[in-house]
Amino acid sequence: RGKQFLSNRPPRLDQAEKPLDIVMEAPTGMKGSETSRLAEAEKPLENDAMAPAPIKGSAGIKSESTALEERLKAWRLQMAQEREWHPWNIFNNKVLHVLAEKKPVSLQELFNVDGFEEDKVEEFGTDILKIIRD
Repeated sequence: RGKQFLSNRPPRLDQAEKPLDIVMEAPTGMKGSETSRLAEAEKPLENDAMAPAPIKGSAGIKSESTALEERLKAWRLQMAQEREWHPWNIFNNKVLHVLAEKKPVSLQELFNVDGFEEDKVEEFGTDILKIIRD
């Protein structure tokens, strides 16, 4: 019996758990209008405080920040696919928005972004700074 070593790397996509399909049924005895109210309660609110604020800009024209976010998303997806990781293991959408907003210009500024530890700055920092500069 050999020793087991734990890795601090995120699980590969083929090792990740599959999402569960959950089917909710109305409790017995509920009438049609009661079941529709139950379904209505599960819908996200339009003015949800947790929802990201819309990006302001000209209609039909992407703002500079949005274009940068798209470039960062594409790069993140490529890096995740190469490593067989989920994209959010590189960085999540909240960090992506912060990067596009603050546009760090040095590894130190990148390290100061919440969600970027030393290992991520070392592994991805120069690529991210290049994307932000371009």
